[in-house]
Amino acid sequence: MFDPTNWWYYFEKTQQGKVAKCKNCSWTKDRSKDKSTNGLKYHLEHSHAELFSQKLEADRIKETKAQKKQPHVQQILDIVKKPKISLGTEIQFDEETPESSSAAKRHYPIFGNNNY
Repeated sequence: MFDPTNWWYYFEKTQQGKVAKCKNCSWTKDRSKDKSTNGLKYHLEHSHAELFSQKLEADRIKETKAQKKQPHVQQILDIVKKPKISLGTEIQFDEETPESSSAAKRHYPIFGNNNY
């Protein structure tokens, strides 16, 4: 893997993925029972502090790029909150409809109590 944000950039899987081996020293971790990467994180943080810092910096850069691609929350709220019509707007039908001509010229409120 060529992604420094991925734990496997610093480790390799051996014996069909049951053992993780550090690429920078001879440390190995049996993963047959626990498939978690917590042990890899602990090893990198305590044995290779410089590489751990590199991993954290790569994570920060990746997160920053992802945030730039997403629309800002306020922009989304502005779009969602803009009503297309305001409350109390009435629709007026000017042409006659097959039902009846008097009903076609009535004003119908979009919101509110409709008693008809």
